[in-house]
Amino acid sequence: MLMSNLFCWQCFSALLIKIFSKSILTLSFVFFSLDTVNKPASGNGRVCSPDELVNQIGQLPKMEDAELATLAKCGPSAVPVLNSALASSDFQAAYQAAYVLYLIGIDFGSQAQGAVPTLRTLLQNHPDAHFRARCAYALETIAPSDSETVNVLRATFQQPGQPDFVREAVAQALSTNSQGEPETVALLLSTVLSSDEASVRSLSAFALAEIADSHKDVIDTVIVDQFIEVIQNPGEDAGVVEYTLQAIDNLDRVDQGVVDAILITLTREEPEILEQASITLSNISDELYQQAERLRDVDQSKATILTIQAALSQIEPIEETDIGKSQAAVDETLLELDRKRQLLMIGSLQSWTIGRRAYWLIHPLLWGTLIFIYPRSAQIQAVFFWNKYIRGILGCWYVGALLTLVPPLRQRLFAPFKESLLADAKLDSFDLSTYFADSEVILKDTANRLPISTAIPKVRGQIILEGESGLGKTMLLRRMVSSARHITVYLPAQKCEHGVIEAIQAKLHGQAQDAEFLRHLIYSGALDICIDGLNEVRPDVRANITAFVESYFKGNIIMTTQPLVWTPPATAKTYVLQPLHKDQIKQFLIGQCPLLDRPSGSIAGYESRCTTFLDSALDEGQSPEDLTAARRILSNPMDVSVVAQILGSGMVPDLAQLQQQQYDLMAEDYQQAWNQAFPLHQFSDFVYQMRLSDTYGLMGDTFFQALLVMEKERHRMVLSRQWQDMDGTAKKEWSFRHDKIMEFFLAQPFLGSSPDAQEKRLQHLGDPRFRGVYLLLARLLPLEVALELREALIQYAADTQDHTVSDRYVRMVRSRQAQ
Repeated sequence: MLMSNLFCWQCFSALLIKIFSKSILTLSFVFFSLDTVNKPASGNGRVCSPDELVNQIGQLPKMEDAELATLAKCGPSAVPVLNSALASSDFQAAYQAAYVLYLIGIDFGSQAQGAVPTLRTLLQNHPDAHFRARCAYALETIAPSDSETVNVLRATFQQPGQPDFVREAVAQALSTNSQGEPETVALLLSTVLSSDEASVRSLSAFALAEIADSHKDVIDTVIVDQFIEVIQNPGEDAGVVEYTLQAIDNLDRVDQGVVDAILITLTREEPEILEQASITLSNISDELYQQAERLRDVDQSKATILTIQAALSQIEPIEETDIGKSQAAVDETLLELDRKRQLLMIGSLQSWTIGRRAYWLIHPLLWGTLIFIYPRSAQIQAVFFWNKYIRGILGCWYVGALLTLVPPLRQRLFAPFKESLLADAKLDSFDLSTYFADSEVILKDTANRLPISTAIPKVRGQIILEGESGLGKTMLLRRMVSSARHITVYLPAQKCEHGVIEAIQAKLHGQAQDAEFLRHLIYSGALDICIDGLNEVRPDVRANITAFVESYFKGNIIMTTQPLVWTPPATAKTYVLQPLHKDQIKQFLIGQCPLLDRPSGSIAGYESRCTTFLDSALDEGQSPEDLTAARRILSNPMDVSVVAQILGSGMVPDLAQLQQQQYDLMAEDYQQAWNQAFPLHQFSDFVYQMRLSDTYGLMGDTFFQALLVMEKERHRMVLSRQWQDMDGTAKKEWSFRHDKIMEFFLAQPFLGSSPDAQEKRLQHLGDPRFRGVYLLLARLLPLEVALELREALIQYAADTQDHTVSDRYVRMVRSRQAQ
């Protein structure tokens, strides 16, 4: 009966439209205009004239989508005539009218409610399923949200035989019209759990997500448990899981069971599930952060968020998804949670003091007392000053800032560690009288020659001191740190293997656990840094040191290196240490006399022997090659000190065999002292193994007798230092006075024609620790063997672009060939 009435009404309406269309449209427009004259339209609408509307409505069946969109711009003024067109017997016109109402609903929403009763009726009764779907879509955008509309939508959704695409449209309409009625929620949830068609279940889940967002109170724990069942089902459709995850997200509820269930969905491979799961977990993390108001809550929330972070980190970001953003958001939430924790700790600690006047008097006095006791108490050092949490909380906002900004306080922080910071400089064995203070330097790429004491009076700014082995680079650093008033750390470059900051931390007895605070102190100039021997480390270690120096461009840092191909820090000046000229050689050589531990008979006439020797060695009448070689050796303070020892013993130095002569003098003393030959091969192998393991000290367990002789003042091949360990046991350790002395012993396993020696010569071509050994081999190896090694070095340099050793070695062998 209802359907027949509907068709009669359609026929009657069509007849009226054909006969009186202009009159009806005009009256409709007038009445609607009177109703809306004081209600300006929203969106991009315009008030269309009756004639224009009549013309456009008459063309409805023939209109394209663009024309329909233009008609929709008329907005509420077109609703009455569109409402009439819905009842037209011309199906295409009614179908298009429903679509235009859908478009009007997008821009104007409930202002198009005049068509709602007709849309409801047609949704229930129209025989064409596609038309019913369009009515549902129109109701979705107009969203009258009244109970009658919701009842019609539910009834249509449940109607037996209703096509799935109509139910999908109705489900979307329910998402905008429902006011959170339990009946609607139950219907949609039942569909999600039991419907055969995945698309219907998916859009039902979507509707539930929208309802959960606007009516959170209607989703109880039982419903959430059913949501969990859906997303945990490994065979569930991806769209259903995606929208169910969205529904959970919209609830803004935090529950460990929900989190665990969502984590399970991360094992799925569908991008839409992974994206929505990551978004939901990110929002849960944010909600946990918002809800954490106490320290205990913060700790519990952090544990859950860490679990979420670990799970999300296993997902590879997928293009055109927000997975990467969610991962970054969770990382940021963790950082913010740490900041909140610190603020809560500060707040809880200060809650009983803030507002008390005595606090602001007692607090500075307390920290003043702590800084006074600081150098003498390891507990205060570790607990109050180098623990970032205690310093940050108990020190409020100003203690850390004062420690960083006030120079005397910065100095006091490092004062207890001064001895450890300078331990590698071996200042207890440093004799200032052995330092030649009149050496000169040239600022690289200039010709300006300056006394080193003028160019580099102290560690100030960033400086690179470059010079050949033995010119006195290390001696300059030791002289600087021995007289420095500023706290200074001395670092062999080898100890910066894992970073400069880490090397400094290792010298602070484990107190400086707060690496960030240490960086701030160094950046502000609290600690001068000396790094010795950049040429002795791998290129990657040099690159890390360079990066550190450029990062701390305000710090005072001096570095030494032998000439090599590398990229120095752009923020540093490079000074090149110059060889001694003839007058300096004589001055330094004669100045060594008081240091010689020889019988008075051998010392007598020392000065005249020096003059005679220099006149002979630097005679202009000898071949240019011999003169150049003599000048190169005698311009090196280390080699000149060996010449002084040989002259003091009454012998004539052989410049080509200085290290051998020095060794022979020591071996002779060893023979007289212990009535046996010096164990050269065993000791050299020991030094070789020590170098391989990067051991810097020689213990006397095995070669105690040898070290005692080498330590004598007349030889000064090794230096010793004594200390007590934690048990109070006396300890003694030796180290070579200079790398050149160590390299003499290191070279011994490389000499000879044995397979082991040949293997060693090829094994360490690129090892910076053996650079000096190869340069020594250029003089010690037989010429034909030296030429073979030259070819190996040239091949290595061609393959690696590392010419650190090869170029100098080639020049030295060429000099031998010319002699």
